[in-house]
This record gives sequence, C-alpha cells and structure tokens, in this order.
Amino acid sequence: MRTKTYNITKRLSIQAKAQIRRILKVHDKYKNAYFMVPGFSSDNRRNREKKFVEQNPDMTFIDGDRIIDVRMSYHESARNVYYKIYVLVTQNGKQERKDVRVLRRLLQRSHKF
Repeated sequence: MRTKTYNITKRLSIQAKAQIRRILKVHDKYKNAYFMVPGFSSDNRRNREKKFVEQNPDMTFIDGDRIIDVRMSYHESARNVYYKIYVLVTQNGKQERKDVRVLRRLLQRSHKF
C-alpha cells in the first residue's frame, strides 16, 4: 500500500487536518483494543485486518526539516485484538519514536493562526 505524503511546512492544509483528525479518532477507538472481542472465525479476523489496512494507509507529514511518519498496525488472534500506532519523527538525520501528542500539537499549532 502506498504512503500518503503531505507537506505542512508553510501551512496545514484542510486535507492534512482531516487525515490527522482521522488518525486520532481511529487511535482513540482502538487504543483499548485489548478489551475488544476478536472475530469468531479466522476468515472473519483476516477480513477485519485487511479492512483496517485499507482504511488506514501509512501517512507522512513533512514539516520543514522534520518528517513525521505515522503507521498503524492491527492484528487479531483467536483470543485477543492487538493495535499499535507508530509515530516516527526524523529530524537532522536522527529518528525518534514518539506518540500521538505530536499529531495533537500539529492540530493545536494550526488553530493559533
């Protein structure tokens, strides 16, 4: 699946804002995935995983010299549902793993203007 890229160096576009809001909404829904009930059949579980991947492509936000990569992972086993979000920030050749607060700060920054 292709990664969608948004350049938010000068301003946060309407499309980029919508994607960040969507990512945060999905994260809020699945952050307690441990308590969710997996599908009863393996076919059902695989279809749910496939649907999640299709609806949540990888995103890259370019903010000046900072690159923010967002990846979401969803997996169902016979007993559990697993969800993880990866927010990787690359700046000056150094990559750090962050959490969703980076995305929330991007939205807050756009409201100041």
